[in-house]
Amino acid sequence: NVYISPEARRAGIARALVAEALCEAEREGVQRIETSMAQPESWRLCERCGGQRTRGGAVLTLRLATTNWSLVDAWCADGPKRSPDARLQEFEQLPGALVDSFIPLHNRAWSDQPHAVHAGEPLTLAQRREQERSYQRLGSRWITLVACEPDGRLVGLTDVLFEPAQREIVRQNFTGV
Repeated sequence: NVYISPEARRAGIARALVAEALCEAEREGVQRIETSMAQPESWRLCERCGGQRTRGGAVLTLRLATTNWSLVDAWCADGPKRSPDARLQEFEQLPGALVDSFIPLHNRAWSDQPHAVHAGEPLTLAQRREQERSYQRLGSRWITLVACEPDGRLVGLTDVLFEPAQREIVRQNFTGV
């Protein structure tokens, strides 16, 4: 998931979230990232890193060996200049202190997706906790990154899934920028 609140867009936050996810994937020895998305803005973000659109634009694959790392490095350098007070926070279990801001942001991101009419009910804390437990039982690592403003507001999110059966691949669940 990559989602940036409309009022926080064009400030380099999506780039920072994606850059951090790519760096984490590389540290974990991942060779390929797969993500599905429906918004053209998301396609462009992935393609700037060297990702390729397949299956009619629904799935993008980024091979880390061919990633444009100089572009990722430039994003990392540019992000703090464009959003000097924003910070990134990473977690595998949603911290209690973030629940009241994360759940609404997640649901807003989800409802902005083109498939939202078929997506079902909004996420609840109980559902999030069950997802965390389920991934943990499977031995998977579900890493969520959020962008926080100085006032505590969350303005962006992304998540990646590392599955033990396919250690060379990382998957994003849904993406919107």
